[in-house]
Amino acid sequence: MEAEPFEMEYIAGWLKWQMSPEQLEHRHPDLSKEWVEEIANGAEAWFYRSPDEFWEGMCGREGIALVKDGEVLKADCTAMN
Repeated sequence: MEAEPFEMEYIAGWLKWQMSPEQLEHRHPDLSKEWVEEIANGAEAWFYRSPDEFWEGMCGREGIALVKDGEVLKADCTAMN
C-alpha cells in the first residue's frame, strides 16, 4: 500500500537501513521494477519501521521508502497493525 503524502515526513524519521538494489529486487520485485529509473538516478531504497509505541498503540507501520538527498520520494507500507 502506497503511503499518503502527509506520512512522508514521519517515514523520513523512521528509516532503519538502506537496501541494495539486489535486496530490493529479491524481496520486493514489483517495487524494484517500479523504482528502477529513480534508483538509476541516485535514489536509494530504505527499510523503515515506526517506533515500538506506535505498534503498542495499534498504529505501527513498516515498509520500503525511496529516498534521495534525505527526502522520502515514495513509500510502500508492507505491514501495519
